Amino acid sequence: MSKFIKFAIILLVLPLLTQCVSTQDLNTVDLKIRNLNNQLRTTGKGRAARLDEILRQQAAMSNRLDQLNTQMLQVKGQLEAGSHNDVVIQGRSKELKKNLNQKINDLAEQIALLTDQLNQSNERLAQAQKEAKKAAQDALDANRQALGAQAKAEKAATVAAAAERRAAAAENKVAELEKHRARARRNALRQIVPSRKKISPAEAKKITRGSRKSGAKTGLSKETAANKLYNKSLALFRKSKFKESYRTFKKYIALYPKGRLAPNARFWMGDCYYSQQDYELAILEYQKVIADYPENPKAPAALLKQGLAFEKLQDKKTAVIVYKKLLAKYAGSSQAAAAKKRLAVLK
Repeated sequence: MSKFIKFAIILLVLPLLTQCVSTQDLNTVDLKIRNLNNQLRTTGKGRAARLDEILRQQAAMSNRLDQLNTQMLQVKGQLEAGSHNDVVIQGRSKELKKNLNQKINDLAEQIALLTDQLNQSNERLAQAQKEAKKAAQDALDANRQALGAQAKAEKAATVAAAAERRAAAAENKVAELEKHRARARRNALRQIVPSRKKISPAEAKKITRGSRKSGAKTGLSKETAANKLYNKSLALFRKSKFKESYRTFKKYIALYPKGRLAPNARFWMGDCYYSQQDYELAILEYQKVIADYPENPKAPAALLKQGLAFEKLQDKKTAVIVYKKLLAKYAGSSQAAAAKKRLAVLK
């Protein structure tokens, strides 16, 4: 019997012990006790049912708890395995990260090296392009100069050919004049026919002296005329009338091709062209002095002026050749010192 039931019985019996009760009271009490007992039984059965239900629930909960513990242990095991794997993975990750960082650093160094090489290559390419462009421009300029020089040479050749034709015509005229003078002298001699009558020795000497005086007078007048024409030409040159001076010197050459001042006249003809900056024609005129009068003092002067004319035409290579020729052939001339100075400048 439970403590609750015993306590109820004591409460019911206690009045009987303190006072006298009747049988009816006892029956009532007994009835009450039975009712209470029934109630207790009913209550005990309900409580037992509830207790069984609670026990079943507790068992179920215990079972569920065991399941949960089992699942927790499984999860814990998985977590521990995962944690171990994480440790392993972290170790591998650190190693991979370290290797990856090393590779990244190596690649960065290689990229920096390749970038530097690329920059150098770009600089070399830019320099090569610049040099190629300059070379192309130089070639174009050289081609233009060559075409210009060719055109000038053709012009000079044309002018020279025309000059040669005019010179040939002048020579022909001179030859005709010489022939005419020769015929005139022959005709004059024919007029002086010796008389059949005898001439005294005194008369013969007189005729001879007259003939000599006449010849001397004629030769002196010719030289005077030549000098007068030469001086006129030189005066025109000094007044910077180069075209008129050239024509007058040319007339002198035509009239007196073997005159004493013919080399000088030819030289001044070259200077007329040089003063007008027509250097190609000046070179041709100087060449006639060099070729036709190599022993004349004007020959080294013509060589020097020829070299200067080549310099004016920007043909320094030919100018050097001309100066060296001057030093080799006319080392003792006053123009040799000037040629040495020009060679020193051109080197």
